[in-house]
Amino acid sequence: MGNELAYTRDLVRQLAQSRDDLDLMAAARALAGLGVRATAAVPDLVMLLRKGDGPRKAAAAFVLSEIGPAACDIVPELPVELTKQLSERHPDVRHWSAVALGRLGERAREGLEPLARATRDTDESVRLVSAQALGEIASLSSSGSEEAVKALTHVLADPSDDVCTAAARALAKIGPRSKRVVPALLDAVERQSPKGSAHAIEALGLLGDAAAGATPKLVRLLEDPDAGIRAKATQALGRIPGPSPIVVCAVAKGLSDPSDAVRHEAAKALARFGEQAAPAAPQLLSALQDPDDKVRLHTIDILEKIAPKCEPVTPAIALALLHRLRDRRAAVRTRAFHALGTLGPWARPAEREIIDALSSTDPGIRLAATQALGHLLNDSGEILGALRDRLYDADGAVRAGACVSLVALGESVSSILPRLLDDLNDATVATQVHALKALGELGNEAADALIAVNQKRNDPHEAVRMLAEQVAERIGAGRHLPEKEPDSQ
Repeated sequence: MGNELAYTRDLVRQLAQSRDDLDLMAAARALAGLGVRATAAVPDLVMLLRKGDGPRKAAAAFVLSEIGPAACDIVPELPVELTKQLSERHPDVRHWSAVALGRLGERAREGLEPLARATRDTDESVRLVSAQALGEIASLSSSGSEEAVKALTHVLADPSDDVCTAAARALAKIGPRSKRVVPALLDAVERQSPKGSAHAIEALGLLGDAAAGATPKLVRLLEDPDAGIRAKATQALGRIPGPSPIVVCAVAKGLSDPSDAVRHEAAKALARFGEQAAPAAPQLLSALQDPDDKVRLHTIDILEKIAPKCEPVTPAIALALLHRLRDRRAAVRTRAFHALGTLGPWARPAEREIIDALSSTDPGIRLAATQALGHLLNDSGEILGALRDRLYDADGAVRAGACVSLVALGESVSSILPRLLDDLNDATVATQVHALKALGELGNEAADALIAVNQKRNDPHEAVRMLAEQVAERIGAGRHLPEKEPDSQ
């Protein structure tokens, strides 16, 4: 303790006396690294704030920002001292003083008004951190949120997108504590420029459930002539949980929007809705033809989730996914294989395509096809033979997937266990991991592999050790597990 105190004093002395900028910065970083353990330096740091030159003031504010609220226990008037520095000539001083005020949280509530003024600073970084600080303080304070909300709403029109985003996130942080945020943002949507409106809509989305009252307005904005506004409104609706069928259908219309950005956001929003996106099934089937790869990928994800809830159209979903097996993008083809696998018997019309895909040069597609066959619940001789061939695939993940699929289709675990045990002793970590994951999926059925898995609990590679621990517990449930060997000293 005494050594650390002496070290802190040496660093403070270096900070106060050094004429070399690099030494000054080194001392500031070292003190900041101590965090709350540097509280002994707080009185000297405050003195530097009062009487130091620009670089020393900035360094002192930086260190105080890392010490945080504990600094107020030493110097209760610290928020006042930091607030004074918001009008200092040196922008770095203003920047770090705003950061420090934000880190003080509720104890810096008297700094709300000066920080609100600082959001109009000539320096972009000062405006950004001032917006962040307003969000930090107002989200914790029982008073002053009205002033912070008013200032941050104006910041949404800042020329810097980064500053606008900071303001949107700050408003989202305040939202759960203030009923004024949503009305202020809706007003900003109406009154500000398209750019300011877009950031206000973004803030509504970040509020999530707290912005549920803004849903009707956001739905109307889906018809806005500005594509940027339509995209932001779609994104915001996707972040508000519990969408009604009306909202789902309104968002689904965006899948046919002429703007790539709107279609992309519509697909992402519906993906967030999960099973609640079922009313959008017709539009989603059409979206599988979208020229944007990301839209097609998101659409496949959604269809996979909603298919069990849409039995009347499940055959159509399976057929549409079948066509995506020939998509020009390998990532889309792979996702289509995965999705078809989850449809079980509904995907049997795609059986031939899936079997043929086992010969693909892409190991990702071979793996997806191998896994899909395991879900089709068809134990025909052709499928079992094709999967047995994959036990000797060049890729460890495909071999492991074939083992799991064969067991799912009725093959005995004892017949495929030698393959997994061989891979468990492979020279490559990735292959060992794939084998362990497959054994974990087999669970108690792979109990005969427990000794080999336990040996992997002492593997030199951390990833293998950690996974072996989990798998041993899973396949050894109800059995006594031998103790892991102690680490060598």
